[in-house]
Formats: sequence, C-alpha cells, structure tokens
Amino acid sequence: MRTPLNGCLASAEMLLETVLCAEQRELANTIKVSGSILLSTVSNFLDFFKVRRRSPTPRAPPPFPAAPRPLSSACTWEQRAAVRRHSS
Repeated sequence: MRTPLNGCLASAEMLLETVLCAEQRELANTIKVSGSILLSTVSNFLDFFKVRRRSPTPRAPPPFPAAPRPLSSACTWEQRAAVRRHSS
C-alpha cells in the first residue's frame, strides 16, 4: 500500500518541478500534501498493528489440579456421624 502511494507522491513532486499554471500548481500541491498525510496515516496504522501482532495475547491460566473429593456427600456425612458417635 505504501509503495504505490510513494509513487504518486514522487510523481506529484516531479510535476511541481515543471512549468505549470497557477491552477495546475495548486492541484499538484494538493496531491502532494494530501498524499503525504495519507501516507503518514497508513504508516501509523500499519505500525500499530505490527506492534499489536508482536505483543503476547492474553491466555487463560492453566486449570488448577482437581482436588481429591469423596465419592459422595453421603460418605462425608456418614464419616462425620461415625466420629461423633465414637466421641460421645
């Protein structure tokens, strides 16, 4: 994208070095100024996305290892009840 735009800017500069009437000079100068602004905008846009592409993307953290769980909540309650029976 930048290469063809640079070609247009170079052509406008070469045109401004020739003999032109006032209206032609104004139009060629408009091409040069507008093209320079467009080139700057395109360059900034492409540079921004180049930086974004290089930055690490956030990734989800690895999952925590599963904690061992009792087979069922009934087993847990039975164990608690047994402990209470033996302690009383």
